[in-house]
Amino acid sequence: MSDRSRQEKPSLGAFGWDERVTDGLNVFLTKRFREPITFQDSLKDLSQSMGLGNELGLVQEITAKWPSLVGEMIAQNCKPLGVKEQTLKLQARDRNWQVQVDRFASVILDRLNAEIREANLTKFEFIEPAKNRRFD
Repeated sequence: MSDRSRQEKPSLGAFGWDERVTDGLNVFLTKRFREPITFQDSLKDLSQSMGLGNELGLVQEITAKWPSLVGEMIAQNCKPLGVKEQTLKLQARDRNWQVQVDRFASVILDRLNAEIREANLTKFEFIEPAKNRRFD
């Protein structure tokens, strides 16, 4: 074996992963304690290790539950884009939908905060779609 192959590999332990080699070709990564984890949990671990806090995982959870919280019609015309400092960033299809969603802001925020405990959102901020870009 060459010295290069004997060099220490960077540890994945900082991210909560254990490395297990099953044969010479395949390396399998498993979460400590060997429980299966969801992609969402992996994303939360990664975002926290990079100093992004819980915002990335929170946006993913809000996006997944958005249609059931606001209804299909609003979900098709207004979508969550991000969270920053207890503010939910939204993008509406047009100004009319922005006004409609803004009318129900307190109800929607109450539902979000009740459904997702770590959300603790206090307001909306609408982000205008970029020129010449479709809403979808």
